[in-house]
Amino acid sequence: MNINGGNEVINKEMVLGWLTELGSTPDEVAVSLAAHGVKGRRGRVMRCPIAVYLRGRAQTVTGGHTVTGGHPEVVVSVGSRSANVYLRGRGVIVTVSPPDAVNAFIQRFDSDPLSYPELDEDA
Repeated sequence: MNINGGNEVINKEMVLGWLTELGSTPDEVAVSLAAHGVKGRRGRVMRCPIAVYLRGRAQTVTGGHTVTGGHPEVVVSVGSRSANVYLRGRGVIVTVSPPDAVNAFIQRFDSDPLSYPELDEDA
């Protein structure tokens, strides 16, 4: 599935590319997220650093609009098995399996409260 946004289309290849460019190890992923100014919350599928990063990238493509009630147009949830980018009002979801480095980062960030404190919104 594709999500149309502005002049571009968000698709699986684009989302997977965004995740892959973060790095090939969990530590490289953390450094990339910090360089992008991303912070998130541990154990929160819609607020983890990867979800925040993907939402920012997707909003760049879609223009970052809001829909009825002021809710953000782009909704992202991320777990160790899937990353989902959803566009409200269009009913389209793009789902990818995170690369191994991103998956390892997610697991470490969520399970170890001492890992990557610079990315923890609550630290």
